[in-house]
Amino acid sequence: MTRYDIRLRRKALSKGQIERHMDFKGLYPKEPKEGKKGRWIRIVAIVVAVLAIVAMMYAGVKRIQERPAPIEQDDVDIFDEFKTE
Repeated sequence: MTRYDIRLRRKALSKGQIERHMDFKGLYPKEPKEGKKGRWIRIVAIVVAVLAIVAMMYAGVKRIQERPAPIEQDDVDIFDEFKTE
């Protein structure tokens, strides 16, 4: 057996290593699971944000509707004092 063959044999995976990583789950770090408390906090925050946006839209529409109508003024002629009658 040559030195090259020995080196390849050392780097080869053993049967136990192949079986352990057959489904590839052991190769990646596990993601931490989110607790129930964190999930509820996220849901409540989203609901509060949606309600705040709806309230701002309602207040804006209400403000536009309650705006007083512009008062019509009579035409004013600034040259009235220079007119001769």
